[in-house]
Amino acid sequence: MKKEFEVKGPFKVETSPQPRGGLTIEKEAVEAFWKNSELEELKQRFGIYVFAIKTSACYKPYYIGKTTKGYCKEIFTPPKLGKYRKAINEVKKGQPYMFFLIHPATKPPKDTEPIDELEIYLIQKGSKKNKKIYNVQNIEQGWSIKGLIRSETKQRSAAARLFKDMFDLK
Repeated sequence: MKKEFEVKGPFKVETSPQPRGGLTIEKEAVEAFWKNSELEELKQRFGIYVFAIKTSACYKPYYIGKTTKGYCKEIFTPPKLGKYRKAINEVKKGQPYMFFLIHPATKPPKDTEPIDELEIYLIQKGSKKNKKIYNVQNIEQGWSIKGLIRSETKQRSAAARLFKDMFDLK
């Protein structure tokens, strides 16, 4: 059965200046983040989260993760905070935000395959939008279709054009 995830966000992640320069996400900011009434219902939910930074132009993904334990147990662990801190200090002028893609189950899902598949898909899409994404797994895809999907050539053969129309590819 197909699982439909719901998007929630963006939720602002507050930063603080560090004594030696740069910005960080303090423990108090994490606590304040979860006190947001909109986030109260999400703390124990499952799915995908996206740490993004909004510049004047747009939101750009910097880290995509998944959880089957609950968002509050996963998204602000020390290794994740380290990645977020690097991204914040690399961009310099931008505001960090968190997006959530919520699995429909309210209890830990037995079948995590939809969460796994969505995470891989978003990492691959996110790495195209932002070459400096901090995910290290699932970025590369081992295939392309000449002239259609992830191809180095944009020229399409007659067969490729027919194939594109058959599958309604962009």
